[in-house]
Amino acid sequence: MASSSSPSANIISCTIFLCCILVQVVQITAIKLPPNVRVPAVLVFGDSIVDPGINNHLLSLVKANFPPYGRDFMGTPSGRFSNGLIPSDLLGEKKSVHPAFAILMGISLRSSSSSSPIAISD
Repeated sequence: MASSSSPSANIISCTIFLCCILVQVVQITAIKLPPNVRVPAVLVFGDSIVDPGINNHLLSLVKANFPPYGRDFMGTPSGRFSNGLIPSDLLGEKKSVHPAFAILMGISLRSSSSSSPIAISD
């Protein structure tokens, strides 16, 4: 008698199982910091979901320094391509890194449209 589950269902089941194992390993190996210790910085590597996109000081065709950007983040357009906090901001808050608005005085090695030929040629 043939199996009733399809190959894609098996792949999905295995993926979910492996993700659950990974979450457990991360929880077990997490480092606990003393209550009054602050992490000085968080280095985040990722795609557009962690791109703060602060490019107000760059000569670029793509900007985010007008409404509705920033309406949930400091109440004014900040140049970020997000209404509020991005995942790296939330991680930083959880680990007692400086507040998210401090990124406006920091550095972003990635900015929206930085890979377009127009932005690179300037």
